[in-house]
Amino acid sequence: MLHGEYTITLQDVAIQFGLSINGRPLIGSLNYDWEQLCALLLGITMNDAVLKGGCLSLPWLADQFNNFAHLPDHADEEDLQRYAQAYILKLIGGLVFPDKSNSRVHLMYLPLLMDFDVVGTYSWGAGCLTWLYRQLCKSAVIDGKDIVGPLLLIQIWAWDQFPLLAPQRLHRYENNLGDIPLAVR
Repeated sequence: MLHGEYTITLQDVAIQFGLSINGRPLIGSLNYDWEQLCALLLGITMNDAVLKGGCLSLPWLADQFNNFAHLPDHADEEDLQRYAQAYILKLIGGLVFPDKSNSRVHLMYLPLLMDFDVVGTYSWGAGCLTWLYRQLCKSAVIDGKDIVGPLLLIQIWAWDQFPLLAPQRLHRYENNLGDIPLAVR
């Protein structure tokens, strides 16, 4: 860069992903019976093949909830909440806090989704940026072979900061898209 270093900031996370950067920290306990927690909150039972060390298989989760395509016609409030929790858990594992396989999500986030009135009070953006920097540090070691983290965040940030890298739209939209996160645009 012409004037020093350039990096992704909390403000970038808020603008690009639309995640809150203010609020309560993402902290909690890891002392759960994960199978019992999934049965309680998601209404699903699992075996050891889909649950490894507190991490749940994302493809299996999607299959359990019909790939999130639609709710059953007879869905009640509890079903709606379970589908929403499962969908948010899939977003957390696939976009905000992905692992190296991008096919598992740690269930430590599930208790944070218990009460939808409280979910929005957490600083998901700060957690996302922390996860990105932690994973970048791990990949920068001499024997590091993989990179993991919210890589879509890096890609969108690069497109925003360096427009020559960004794909060009074939058609310009007249709508004002300033109110939605950059990643959605």
